[in-house]
Amino acid sequence: MNPAFPGLVASALYLLGALAQFNAVMRPTNASTRAFLPLFVLAAIAHAITAFLVMNRPDGVDLGLFAMGSLVALVLSVFVIVASTFQPVENLLMLVGPFAAACVGAALLYPDTAIPYQEFPEGLLLHALLSVLAYTVLALAASQAIALALQERLIKRHGAMSLIRILPPIQTMESLLFQQIWAGFVLLTLAIGSGFLFLTDMFAQRVVHHTVLSIASWSVFLLLLVGRHAFGWRGTTAIRWTLAGFALLVLAYFGSKFVIEVVLGHS
Repeated sequence: MNPAFPGLVASALYLLGALAQFNAVMRPTNASTRAFLPLFVLAAIAHAITAFLVMNRPDGVDLGLFAMGSLVALVLSVFVIVASTFQPVENLLMLVGPFAAACVGAALLYPDTAIPYQEFPEGLLLHALLSVLAYTVLALAASQAIALALQERLIKRHGAMSLIRILPPIQTMESLLFQQIWAGFVLLTLAIGSGFLFLTDMFAQRVVHHTVLSIASWSVFLLLLVGRHAFGWRGTTAIRWTLAGFALLVLAYFGSKFVIEVVLGHS
């Protein structure tokens, strides 16, 4: 099957769902945005088919920048959809939907050189899976931090009260943020540990920036969790540390891969 067909379906459904949710949020009445979850479920199914077709090729596996970005967006979408069934986080799909649509389009337009199956080092797929899960959960935490910052700003300025009413209470948002950070931190610890366990040299020239920035991100989230437990860090402090840690994580993977694959032209 040509991945372009399910990819176009996924992108269209993501954008349609995000637009429908945005319109519901901006209505003066307390319109429910949970009703649009089926659109995102269908989008995620089409996205999963696309990601499989893009990455699983006859000549090997595509683990390039845009293919992995699409996989991260898929896991992020599924995570938010599942979380929305028992937590009031469905409005995050307004951010996740357009991002996922863009990632699907990029993966279709810019395929990378596939890695032959026989060249996979032992444990590489496990390391890659843990890394994707860690990035995804911490991306959700970063999105939650942005939403929390927006909510605090709106409350202080007494603006957009209809939007404030739709969002959960700040205490709930903050509690959910730290639950996501804890989950992401555990996954990131396992991802870094599996890298040292299964990969030959985590400080080789082509991956040293990835390793150093990943450890720096891990350290930021560790300090944030210690600060939360020991000093009660919350609000603006928690938001800034979360975004700083996630920015380092983005640079660790996507920044290093962009420089190596796009700027330097190496596969």
